[in-house]
Amino acid sequence: MTRWVPVRPSDPRGARSRQRNFFADRIVRGGIASAASKPEAVFKAYTDPFPTPESRIGTDVFPRAIRNSTTWLESIEHRLARLRGKPVELVWAMKDRAFGNEATIASWLGHFSHVSASNSS
Repeated sequence: MTRWVPVRPSDPRGARSRQRNFFADRIVRGGIASAASKPEAVFKAYTDPFPTPESRIGTDVFPRAIRNSTTWLESIEHRLARLRGKPVELVWAMKDRAFGNEATIASWLGHFSHVSASNSS
């Protein structure tokens, strides 16, 4: 079985990222549709759970770990067939730049052909 590839939280770039809460404050903010029109309280929902650099290790390590784990993720994708026939509901953020596109949705629907898709964006 392919294993997840760990990423060390001791990376000096990670320390700076955690100090500034870079992921929650910049990446998430930049990924929210119409961010300029959102009240600050919306962003606080993403930043407040991580008040210290130590609490931000996961948000620092996860994006790098997931990019370094292509083989592991592919092994999971190959096992999705085990879920065929199970009740499935796919919920999608259509305005999400990373996932709200037809190719990504078609890929998921290819794994779960018994699921119908509707767009309620």
